[in-house]
Amino acid sequence: MKRDPWVTSHAQIDKIWPNHILFWIAYWIIQSLLMSRDVELAFYLAKNFAMVSIQVVLVYFNLYVLIPQLLLKKKRIIYVLIVLLLIYFGYKISFHWIQYLLFHLHQIFPSIHALEFPDSILSSNFSFWQVFSGSVPYSL
Repeated sequence: MKRDPWVTSHAQIDKIWPNHILFWIAYWIIQSLLMSRDVELAFYLAKNFAMVSIQVVLVYFNLYVLIPQLLLKKKRIIYVLIVLLLIYFGYKISFHWIQYLLFHLHQIFPSIHALEFPDSILSSNFSFWQVFSGSVPYSL
């Protein structure tokens, strides 16, 4: 019987999860350092934590649900449409999550500036292409 390469045993997961955690922590810190340019590092650590947490959810949802259930079963069009929708809504949700997190961190640490977006990110004037072009670097 041929074994599905996408099926991962609990023993395999137990071995790899520390590497995944280290990767995401390094990604979060490096991203924050690159964006902060020695200015308000705490702000960028908080902001990027919100963004990376959304990315983690989307990456593992794609890896363990969408790829095995759609892409490997040759349902490519449905897969692409769902991925595009996830990028779009993930981007919008991340703005609300960033704003929420920074607002509450500002209450505890006044040196971290609360971030307020001038327009509602859910407004209809925020086009799909604006969201998609802004999220492509993070989606890759």
